[in-house]
Amino acid sequence: MNHDSSRAQQQQPSRCAVLAFWIIFIPLLLGSLAVSVEAACQVSFRMLTGRWVFEPDPHQPPNVFRRHPYLVGVGTPGLQANGAFHNSLGFRVKENLGPKRPGIKRIVTLGGSTTYTTLIADGFTWPEKLQKELGDGYEVINMGMPGYTTVENLIETAFLISDLEPDIALYYEGWNDARVLHVKNLLGDYSNVHARSLYTYLGFGPSRKLEQSATVYFIKQVLFPSPYIDPLGQFYIEPDATAFTDTIDPRAIQLYQRNLRSIAAIARSLKIAPVFVPQVLNYEQLTGEGAYGWLPYVRDKDLKSVMSSYNRAMQDVASELRVPFVGAVLQEKFENQDFIDNGHFNQKGSAHFAQVLAQFIKETPIGVD
Repeated sequence: MNHDSSRAQQQQPSRCAVLAFWIIFIPLLLGSLAVSVEAACQVSFRMLTGRWVFEPDPHQPPNVFRRHPYLVGVGTPGLQANGAFHNSLGFRVKENLGPKRPGIKRIVTLGGSTTYTTLIADGFTWPEKLQKELGDGYEVINMGMPGYTTVENLIETAFLISDLEPDIALYYEGWNDARVLHVKNLLGDYSNVHARSLYTYLGFGPSRKLEQSATVYFIKQVLFPSPYIDPLGQFYIEPDATAFTDTIDPRAIQLYQRNLRSIAAIARSLKIAPVFVPQVLNYEQLTGEGAYGWLPYVRDKDLKSVMSSYNRAMQDVASELRVPFVGAVLQEKFENQDFIDNGHFNQKGSAHFAQVLAQFIKETPIGVD
């Protein structure tokens, strides 16, 4: 009997062998499952976006911007990506800038991505087209930066543009400032709204490496569908009671006008003539009931009336301070075929916009009072 028992024990796997089997099998099984899920997610992402998740986003190529202590981000000097070149100062200008030449009027253009002219290659941006329209007697410098509002442009006006010695500063404003509408307890410097999301928008978020996994991407889409929700699932940009309505927040408008007044005062103190340019958007695409994201609590269909309010607010400040206001851009018919998306000009739109600006500059006496 002892002999039979010994033989049975020999036929059964030892506990160590079983444990070793599961130690090897389970990780292999989980690894294979993870690889299969990732492969399926990669294919799904490719079908949705037309690119693999680990490929650079053509709309936001990496390292185009670098962190800045009080502007959040600025252009990376000397970098060339996606058809755009930054000079040694980080501006979207081909040539390095020297002292202003005698007899030349130097113009700087300030604003957000619609001034930087996102998604358009060098040679076709509206500041470059403006240079061509104005001719050799002018020099146009594109200081636009994606995401910038009048807050960032105010800082640039106070501390940066004086080194360039411009005669004229064009401010194309409105769209980015409107993203603070319907935000509860809005701070006067937009810091509880704009700067926090701009940090991620310019590519400085800590999860950039993780986002190269399609599985992680889709998990984030399910758990945190809004860029304005933190990992704890709480809104860090909290809406007020008027969110997703056509109500215009008077505080947001007042802050916008305050910033414009400060910009004009500082520019003039530096002997620079400010010129205000109202915002133009592609309203043919902005008709939906939802919010497309950049303005978290503004419905697409309300953006036309929102921008009309901001443009009127700019015009009121311009009239009050006798700042030239390029109202002609609002009289022009910009159609869907002039835009790449819901607000950024394509090559055709950039050329059209530049023509309107050039005519205004040529026909309007612009100087510091």
